[in-house]
Amino acid sequence: MQSIKLLSLQGDLCTPCFTEQRQSVALQKICQQMGPKYAECRFESFRETKATTPVVQALKQYVEEPRGGIFLFGPPGTGKTHLATAMMWTFIEQGRDCQYVTVPELLMRIKRSFDLSQTSSEEDLLMNYSAPILILDDLGVGPATEWVCQMIHLILDKRDRHLKPTLLISNLSPDRIALLFGDPIASRIAGMCQIIRLEGEDRRLRGPRPTVEAPQK
Repeated sequence: MQSIKLLSLQGDLCTPCFTEQRQSVALQKICQQMGPKYAECRFESFRETKATTPVVQALKQYVEEPRGGIFLFGPPGTGKTHLATAMMWTFIEQGRDCQYVTVPELLMRIKRSFDLSQTSSEEDLLMNYSAPILILDDLGVGPATEWVCQMIHLILDKRDRHLKPTLLISNLSPDRIALLFGDPIASRIAGMCQIIRLEGEDRRLRGPRPTVEAPQK
């Protein structure tokens, strides 16, 4: 994965031009790391309800002064990745470096890095380790083997010790994380993160769905 450098100095750019430049960088980075599907996912485009408004407000407050971490969990389809993208937009527009990766994808890169012919995957791994702000999505997806638990604990411990903000997104509650990965990982998450539950129905199932008509005989 190619790292995108943010502008660190405004130089001769006027403020609107500088803002537009950062928005362009943010869009490119989000499309690259999260996919074009999430390009328009901002706080403003998130459909709030009475149940989700406190969550949105807490996340907006966090992005203004990111310290520690966030553990955002809730049922599938409630908009967790949408809100993670909205936070990433805000971080980049603020001039902060933020990286997004799913846990299964990161673990796959680690495995690939064991192959000496895959030098780029090791660079990708190091980049995600050292990102000033890291969003780890889909925590709990896939088998929790002993090796997987070791890798997740290593990543969380390293970032916690270096005081690097880490956002964890999961369908699983902290109790289920403890059952899946064990108490050490659950304890690490509880110690480094604000625990935020996102309530709601599955927006994917509620939205319009394409219909396919059976061919006429």
